[in-house]
Amino acid sequence: MMVPVAKSETRICTDGLGLCGKDCNQRCVAKHPGGQGTCDPTIKPELCSCQYNCDTPPNPPKQKRCNAGLGQCSFACQTHCCNDKCAKMFKNGQGFCDDNAGVNLCQCQYDC
Repeated sequence: MMVPVAKSETRICTDGLGLCGKDCNQRCVAKHPGGQGTCDPTIKPELCSCQYNCDTPPNPPKQKRCNAGLGQCSFACQTHCCNDKCAKMFKNGQGFCDDNAGVNLCQCQYDC
């Protein structure tokens, strides 16, 4: 016999997003998907308050990716070798061989 599981209540959190403006709700939704941004006219200056579901994590900031050249790829050192070099040198590094310039070069993309 199956017993229905009680649905847990959603917790609501509030995040202060600074001064109000026309974009209060947009800033709230960008940081907390499904959130609702409101301005309180009783507070001077008006502040943007974002209410959202606490169980939904905020959008992480996008990590900037940088590129580095690690020399030529050779017959002995193709993409797997280039990738290994890149991973050893840079955090979250991913290497690949690229011959678009007419020379087979080891290109490395990593978090900067």
